[in-house]
Amino acid sequence: MKLFLILSLVVSIMSCASQKSGVSPAKIELPIRDGKYDSEFPVKPSAPYLDRMARAVKLISTMTFYKAYQFGFEEQLRDDDLKNPQILSRAQTTYIFQRPSSGTATLISQNDRELIFMTCNHIVNHQDTIITYYAKKDQPREPSEIIHSISFKIKETMNILGIPSAGQPVLLASDEKTDLALVGVKLHRMPANPLLVLNIKFGKAAELQWGAFIYLLSYPQGKLMLSHSVVSQPNRDDKHNFLFNSSLTRGISGGIVIALRDGVPNFEVVGIVSALGAQTQYFLRPDINMASWMFDSNQPYKGDIFIDQQIGNNSGIVFAISSENIIDFIKQNKEKIEAQGFRFPSFFLKTDH
Repeated sequence: MKLFLILSLVVSIMSCASQKSGVSPAKIELPIRDGKYDSEFPVKPSAPYLDRMARAVKLISTMTFYKAYQFGFEEQLRDDDLKNPQILSRAQTTYIFQRPSSGTATLISQNDRELIFMTCNHIVNHQDTIITYYAKKDQPREPSEIIHSISFKIKETMNILGIPSAGQPVLLASDEKTDLALVGVKLHRMPANPLLVLNIKFGKAAELQWGAFIYLLSYPQGKLMLSHSVVSQPNRDDKHNFLFNSSLTRGISGGIVIALRDGVPNFEVVGIVSALGAQTQYFLRPDINMASWMFDSNQPYKGDIFIDQQIGNNSGIVFAISSENIIDFIKQNKEKIEAQGFRFPSFFLKTDH
């Protein structure tokens, strides 16, 4: 028994000695430097770089006000009737409603007091006129030719948070097809602390492959968040747009998608988020103008009832606009932007961007 204890002690001492003598665990392999976008999680610290990029990403919000004119079905109004200047007098009801929208904008250029932000068209550019139609009797999900309501935009406000001494943001350029937009802001004076412009180059989404590792910086539900995912369906069309998966909710539109080429610190912008796969649910709600104390859960509700809708995230499918699309959009609108008193620094539009 004593001999066994002595042997055990010797084996333990030898084991400890071998660990101290330089026998190390398996080494972490660094990414292969092949000039391609990485598909593995970064092994080098990336926090300082991501922190700086995050400071260039801002929350952008808009509020659009409409005046609506609602018509009865018996009026049997069609599109041709819109030419009649007296058509609004036939409305049964008129009311004002608002449509809020929020998302993500990234500061991509500063030229003295001139700031240019990149975001999505659907966040900042809304229809001047909205026409709705009654449903077909035999096909309730299909609109008929009978006009239900006409709404006209009467006011629209835009705000980008976190920009001191900022003037009113203006829409410099937008495109509904690509869902891209550029917003300009002129500062009344230079802020005490310098603003941080996105300082990484635009990459090439055409070179993304299945499983390429990506970061996303965005404002879901108004909170700045960093998440990561992998690319699905790269080059899903001739514009090199792509998909990826994310559990984040509304507000990520306009968020920047960042990839790594041969590891940290070689970050590149490969796109921005355009839309989430979503589904719309309709529900009944009480009059939101009533105070909370007017609702009694123990009594039947007798006030006005409204139909409302909620758009929910559907399976985490995210649509991304390619970096090539973004650069083409900027170049096509360069003269239009300059005509409004804004300009990009000369280095921004070099061919390697």
